[in-house]
Amino acid sequence: MDFNILEKKENLLIERKEIRFEVSYAGVTPSFEDVRKELVKKLKSDEKLTVLDAVHQQYGAHKAKGYAKVYDNEAAMKVELKHKLAKNFEPKKKEGAGQEVVAKEAPKPDAAKPSKPEAAKPVAEKPEKPSKPEAAKPAAEKSAKPSKPEAAKPQAEKPAKPKAEKDKKEG
Repeated sequence: MDFNILEKKENLLIERKEIRFEVSYAGVTPSFEDVRKELVKKLKSDEKLTVLDAVHQQYGAHKAKGYAKVYDNEAAMKVELKHKLAKNFEPKKKEGAGQEVVAKEAPKPDAAKPSKPEAAKPVAEKPEKPSKPEAAKPAAEKSAKPSKPEAAKPQAEKPAKPKAEKDKKEG
């Protein structure tokens, strides 16, 4: 891998150096981790203070452009986004044959639990809850306030009348 530094800017306010670079490679596109390790070597910077922000490959060419930040101290890294730090510093988990078996076995205990009876209980409870408050209200309050379904019935009849009038005019 050959690195070419396109731009190196020092940001004194945030206590970091911002680097735009271009990397040329042969064969397979290098991984994010490989580019980061080679960049640390090229810049001769501390691995804990170097954050590789982005690497963009150019279609059809064995080149990529990228953006990295080298902080002066760990306290200055507070401004860095958490997902960028996670991408740079947390070890990447590789899927192996052993991990796939564990992943397949994990859902089996969950499937053994009876989930259907639990789902039926909340459905049965919902109709009972509205009936209890209505039974507790006095009869005078029920007749004074019209329910919502009754208010919806006159609206349904209104569109039916104009249709009947149109039929009479056409005939």
